[in-house]
Amino acid sequence: MLSGETGVTMNALPSKEIVIAAQGIGASTGADNLNATPDEAQVLERLSALSRWLDHAFRIPGTDIRFGLDAALGVIPGVGDVVTNLISAYLVLEARKLGLSRWDMTRMVGNIVVDASVSAVPIAGDIFDLFWRANDRNMAILRDHLAQRGRIIDGHARRVD
Repeated sequence: MLSGETGVTMNALPSKEIVIAAQGIGASTGADNLNATPDEAQVLERLSALSRWLDHAFRIPGTDIRFGLDAALGVIPGVGDVVTNLISAYLVLEARKLGLSRWDMTRMVGNIVVDASVSAVPIAGDIFDLFWRANDRNMAILRDHLAQRGRIIDGHARRVD
């Protein structure tokens, strides 16, 4: 039995300790708390840093509103959004190398498509970029994948009509 930061008790394989910590969007990498190899932890650290820079590296003085290069470069017509969406696509490709399922890949690409679509609208898209943070959402999906990967359910699946 393992206990995470949330106080939830979970069953895990006796040969391997897995601690799953509750992490919000924009949290630290949390590689120590995931079922990640040292190489995967290094990739996760790099991708988390990239996500931070894109989504919440800076703060508007006098407020709690944070923004990143995605919102800052988004004010440059055409070029800014293309550059940040290509960087976001790189994050998804790296996540795929970590064994993400097709469903999780679809969710990650969907986050980028929403970001790219709304960001294409002048002014409203720039404001939307302050709050949508597709890369933080995608990192949460990746962290969840790594955390879930170590759990095994015994038994067989059978269709019940």
